[in-house]
Amino acid sequence: MMKAKALLTGSLLGLAACSTMSAQNPVSMIERNKANVLAFYDLAFAQHKPQEAADKYIGNEYL
Repeated sequence: MMKAKALLTGSLLGLAACSTMSAQNPVSMIERNKANVLAFYDLAFAQHKPQEAADKYIGNEYL
């Protein structure tokens, strides 16, 4: 469970960081990030596929 929480925290921080690096419309970027986070939650926790969620939504490195 702690590994899943750490994984989730890292992914949320990574998604939040991406939102500040883009020159796109802030509203559309926020909506895209929100959709990605909800999709991650659904796949990792509702569908019980944390590895697949990590592979799909979490990058190899964070800045």
